[in-house]
Amino acid sequence: MEYLNEYKICKADSEEWARYHAIYRLTNFNEWMSLSFQSDIDRYAKTNFCYWVILDNKRIGGAFIKPNMLKCIFTLPPFHNHSQLIKVLTLYAATISDKSNPIVVPDADISNVDYYKNLGFILEKIDKLMICPTNEFDIELEERYKFMFPRREHAEEMANLYFQTYSNNKLHYIATQSYEFQVSSVKVFFDHIKSMNVTNE
Repeated sequence: MEYLNEYKICKADSEEWARYHAIYRLTNFNEWMSLSFQSDIDRYAKTNFCYWVILDNKRIGGAFIKPNMLKCIFTLPPFHNHSQLIKVLTLYAATISDKSNPIVVPDADISNVDYYKNLGFILEKIDKLMICPTNEFDIELEERYKFMFPRREHAEEMANLYFQTYSNNKLHYIATQSYEFQVSSVKVFFDHIKSMNVTNE
C-alpha cells in the first residue's frame, strides 16, 4: 500500500462535490442526459459517499465510493492521469470492501476500460445510450388505461412506481436506490418543467 500512501482519500461535502462532478465528468460523459446543471447537483447533494483524491495537498479528482463499488470517477485539471487515479481509488476501495465479493464499477468510461482490466477487473457488459425521437404509433388503449400529463399531485404515486420498478433491476447499485432518491428524482422533474415553463395543455 506504499503507492496509496502518497495520496489522501477525503470525505467531500456532497453539494460541492456534485458541482465539480457535473462540470468535470458530466460535460464529458453524461450518462444521465441531464435536465439542468442544478439537477445534476441535486442528484448527489444529499449523499454520503462522495470523496476527493488529494496529492501534494491538491485535489486531483473525485469519486463516489461505497464498499465494493466505485463510480462517478473524474479528474480535476491540470491532473489528467486517469490510469493513476483509477489505481489509487481501486486500492482504497479494496481496503473498505468485503473481500469475498468483487468491486463493481457500474459506469466506467469505455475509454478507460484497459486501465480497469490491468487492475484485474473483468468487463461483463457494455451499455449503449441512445437518444432519438420515437416513431408515431396509433394505439387504442383498453378502457382501464388512459394518458395523463404528470402533475405534482401524482408525485407520490410516481416515486412509488419508480421505487418498485428499479428495486427489481438486475444491477445491484440501481436496485438498492432508496425511496428518498426516487422522491428526489420526481421533484427534479417537476422543478425542471416549471423552470422551463413547459405547458401541460
